[in-house]
Amino acid sequence: VAGTTRALVDTPGAIATAQWGAMLPRAVVGMIALLLGNAFIVGINQIFDKDIDVLNKPFLPVASGEMSEKVAWLAVGASGIIGPAIVYNFFPTLLFKLYMLGWTLGAIYSVPPIRTKRNA
Repeated sequence: VAGTTRALVDTPGAIATAQWGAMLPRAVVGMIALLLGNAFIVGINQIFDKDIDVLNKPFLPVASGEMSEKVAWLAVGASGIIGPAIVYNFFPTLLFKLYMLGWTLGAIYSVPPIRTKRNA
């Protein structure tokens, strides 16, 4: 937010001359890709932490049984494929690489044997 605000302050007229018709749809597509990336990472975490979450966070969908592990894996798989595909097809290669770095780090946070999460 601070960076965006600073860029707008340093570029007078940026809002008035922006091509909103081109930028807004692309921003929405980017937001969808980010939400899918978040669903992928959070979904993996909930699947692998189910036993811990039953005690500590019983309100979560997988821990509460509201969502089966099978459905959770389907959601994780779909979001883990569709999110990167969106970024790959609609954004520059650098953004795809950064997205995949976050995607990978988010996955290894919860997945054995690398699992970087401390309270496992």
